Amino acid sequence: DEYKGNKIALRLIPPGSFVMGSPTTEPGRADTAAREVQHAVAITKPFYIGVFQITQKQYKNVMNADPSQYKGDYRPVEEVTYNDLRGTANTGTHLYDWPWTNEVAATSFIGKLRAKCKEWDGEAYAKDVEGLFDLPTDAQWEYACRAGKTTPFNNGEPCAIDGDLDTQLKLLGRYKSNGGSLTYHVEVGTAGASNAWGLYDMHGNVWEWCLDWYQEDVQNIENPSVDPVGAAAGSIRVRRGGGFSNDARLCRSAFRNYFAPTSTSSDSNGFRLSRTLP
Repeated sequence: DEYKGNKIALRLIPPGSFVMGSPTTEPGRADTAAREVQHAVAITKPFYIGVFQITQKQYKNVMNADPSQYKGDYRPVEEVTYNDLRGTANTGTHLYDWPWTNEVAATSFIGKLRAKCKEWDGEAYAKDVEGLFDLPTDAQWEYACRAGKTTPFNNGEPCAIDGDLDTQLKLLGRYKSNGGSLTYHVEVGTAGASNAWGLYDMHGNVWEWCLDWYQEDVQNIENPSVDPVGAAAGSIRVRRGGGFSNDARLCRSAFRNYFAPTSTSSDSNGFRLSRTLP
């Protein structure tokens, strides 16, 4: 509970390569094939990523407010927009406009969190770590979610038909067939098993914002294969993982979704933190 409230636990994810996207035979991808074309991606820098989705208690500790519709200190914060987390991007000057800059608004969640954070230098918490915490990129998210697995979900179990998706997801996360409108999202880390890297709720519970502008044919962005950062411009941002009201097919590792960063937030939009190392 301490790491769902007053502290934030992260796992160190090693650099490596993986195949982003899904094979043409994967159940559930038929109507989303263009956004899931397989392509090789190399992640060259280690990065930390949250063990859990950010909770309402953690959000309140930073922002002194909880916008969530369905309350619970250890449940994921929701009703948060991309702009709540990073600030409103100015696409003319590129202020707060990823991937042009990793600068965020001082009044945003990440801006306030960065201002609070200090780094242990071996003797004391003294060294500022401005600019280190952020959202994961689209590619970092899928790499961390899969944890070396190539199957629809990160437990490594094969799925041959749509029914197999439900069988496996019931072991891993909160989604439409074991939650939906009856229980909504649940306390982080309680809906199912973690993946091989110790990350919970990568499938379901609430959607998770990523840094990137959304592009359908992501494999065609210039030089996408090494530490991709997404399109240079757009109108919608990537979100990943699916939510409590979604079918299993939308919670797969490869499924890429989107939401307008300035739109009214959704009760199934949340996030987890990331920190990329030099």
